[in-house]
Amino acid sequence: MLKFINSRKLSSQISKQSLTYVKAFPGATVEDMSDYIMPSLRRKPEEVILHVGTNNLKSSKPREIAEGIVNLALKIQNHSPDCKITISSLISRSDQTLNGKIKDVNKIVN
Repeated sequence: MLKFINSRKLSSQISKQSLTYVKAFPGATVEDMSDYIMPSLRRKPEEVILHVGTNNLKSSKPREIAEGIVNLALKIQNHSPDCKITISSLISRSDQTLNGKIKDVNKIVN
């Protein structure tokens, strides 16, 4: 979902003074991201936008996914207290059977 975002173009549209990085981890679950986020946090980002959870839909309940996302955000906040954290809503999928779970997760997180 993120692999076609051009980070250089995004950086130039946001600010001339800061860099924007887009990192995609295909197939990663919320739990995986708890480890994958650490190298990015060492760069002391001003803001992190989390777009996670869709890879958990088939194997986890909505509440478990939502709690995992919130826990990941809290981990980021504890590691980088000055970092602004934005949690992206899960996006509807072509697999209609999972769209109900997506709505439930989004309600819980938001």
